[in-house]
Amino acid sequence: MNHSPVFALAINNPQKYSSILNSLQRIVENTALRIHGKITVMVGVRKLDNTYCKVYCQLVSKDGFSNIPWGDSFSFNGKDIVKFETMLATGFTTPEDVKREILIQFAWASIEKSNTDMSLSSGDESTPTYVAYKFTIEAIERRVQMISPNIEPNRLEGVQLGERIATIIPYLEEALPLAEKVAKDEEWIEAVKSGRIKNDYMGRYSVFFVPGLAFCTLGFWVFVRAIISRSGSRIALLIIVAMLLFGIGAAHFVFGKYVTKWWLNRSNESLNKLLSEKEKSVEIDRNHLNELLYSNPVVMETLSEIPEQYMDPIVLRKMSEYLYNRRADSIKEAINLFEEECHRMEMEAIARQQAAQLNAIRRASSVSAGANVATMINSFRRK
Repeated sequence: MNHSPVFALAINNPQKYSSILNSLQRIVENTALRIHGKITVMVGVRKLDNTYCKVYCQLVSKDGFSNIPWGDSFSFNGKDIVKFETMLATGFTTPEDVKREILIQFAWASIEKSNTDMSLSSGDESTPTYVAYKFTIEAIERRVQMISPNIEPNRLEGVQLGERIATIIPYLEEALPLAEKVAKDEEWIEAVKSGRIKNDYMGRYSVFFVPGLAFCTLGFWVFVRAIISRSGSRIALLIIVAMLLFGIGAAHFVFGKYVTKWWLNRSNESLNKLLSEKEKSVEIDRNHLNELLYSNPVVMETLSEIPEQYMDPIVLRKMSEYLYNRRADSIKEAINLFEEECHRMEMEAIARQQAAQLNAIRRASSVSAGANVATMINSFRRK
């Protein structure tokens, strides 16, 4: 007799819809393993307002659910329909995000599905946004046991771990570039706040200062020429020119100072606006990262088993293949097998490089030997 606990969901406080979906998929999976007929499952998330969304789930079986220990959180419509619904879910972002979350949560390694149908709507003011996923469970036997009925328990766990790793790869492919972007944005924000990135006052003022200095220097030279000049009319003209040059130089200094301050204020406003936008962007990206990696218990549990240096989609795909194809039964074995294959590929690359170098030496030796023979023949002919 199966002594599984009562199937119930205690949703007394607002919870992330992803956590509720995770609990529902476990209940649906355990239900499917108890019933030998077909079960049609409908699971969905509907946005209610900017804060809350509704999560609902419906199971239909012609054989009924009389042998399932349902809790008070589920309601019945006859003996063959079981329903669950809560209005206290949070975290609805976009239909596409919810769709991805549902598909990840219900991507079992243990249950076969068929007749799958996904519908979603972006909604408008009159039609709330929703995502619905409908599928039929036709076979309750574990798929990995169908591959090999006598598979050992540790190998069964390894295959299931391989499929779990495969399901988190899309999450990781989206999270890694986003994490890199967040790191770069945070570095820029820190540089701005610490003063390492700022508007250069003197650099902008030099646009006016250098010409002004040149005019003043030229004016001084003209003034000196006026002093040493012996022609009265020429002295007066040179002094006028010198004063004009001094005036133009002084205008550059004064006008440039005000123009530079105006530019600096405008630039600081733009920099502060950009800083505020970057901070908001980082906050949004961090929330999205948390949604991708930390709000999904399946993703969190799987990532906690993998060392950080191997959290690369390409590496994880290889490890998933090792586990699913039963070349490895644990993360440790998969990592060792991956390192062995990398080492073998490196050795093969080195061997190919050495072979190419050896062939080049042989060709060079053949050419040199042919040249020596030709030289000897020519020397005999001369004699």
